[in-house]
Amino acid sequence: MRGMSEPLYQAFVGRAYRLGYTAVEPEDKGQKTEFYKDEQYICDLMPNGEIRYMSGTGVDNDVQKLTDLLLSMKPAYSLYADAAYLQCDGVKNYKLLCDFGDYLLAANLSKDNELSFVTWRYEYSRDSVVLGHYFNTNYEAAKEDFAVRCGLVDGRKIFNEEEILYLDTACAFGNYGDYLDRLEDSTAKEEFEKLMDKLESLLPPELLEQIPEPEQEQEDQSEMEAF
Repeated sequence: MRGMSEPLYQAFVGRAYRLGYTAVEPEDKGQKTEFYKDEQYICDLMPNGEIRYMSGTGVDNDVQKLTDLLLSMKPAYSLYADAAYLQCDGVKNYKLLCDFGDYLLAANLSKDNELSFVTWRYEYSRDSVVLGHYFNTNYEAAKEDFAVRCGLVDGRKIFNEEEILYLDTACAFGNYGDYLDRLEDSTAKEEFEKLMDKLESLLPPELLEQIPEPEQEQEDQSEMEAF
């Protein structure tokens, strides 16, 4: 028997496959599952959910990617395993992960063992729900939406990815311009650079690629002025 739930295990193997990793599964569920990428051994997933690998084989980045993936999936699947099914009309195939005030966060397990998330508002009688916000498998977005809708977090203090991209772009131009040169306090310069790092850590790779290169634009402008 595996120490991790079967839905979590199957969903993890599926997501790992979509990232380019192949799982060699044992006949006995109580044994380890081996992961490979392009026929190179990466790591073992133990029955208890622990990931083990051989150090010094140049696979640290791959192991970290798989570890981060598993850790990001565990909380939602743990909540789902212990949650009760909703008793509201029309959504009894969903489990209640949490609720606060008039709002709730729920999840449904699909045939491919992926969890899909939704936030709803209870009707006055609390025997039905309305105004659903659906997030597919995006647990982080569903949690954030739930926190905002029920009033635990002030939505005005949250930036979406597009807004973060604009802020980071503005910081990038300030960094390559003369803004930092005009900061006499070295601590302020460090804080500015930390702000850029923090903003970029919140963006997915595909959006990071959209940040323009201020240095190149400055060189182009200088060449135009020369003419």
